Amino acid sequence: MREFTEDDIGTTITIATPEGTMIEQEIVECTCMICGEGMIGTISGAGGFLARHKFFHDTELLLARVVSQ
Repeated sequence: MREFTEDDIGTTITIATPEGTMIEQEIVECTCMICGEGMIGTISGAGGFLARHKFFHDTELLLARVVSQ
């Protein structure tokens, strides 16, 4: 597994995963707007990172509402 750094941001790579070969994936940096956690990785990896964080934080907020009722 490859580790990406700030030096990689903006470059593109082709990467093979169990799901298939991703061609010309841009390396990006993204940050969760709720908690500030960030990552550097492929654009598809960043999308998954943000989707998982959204799900997690949405669930936290829902549970907080339930508990406060």
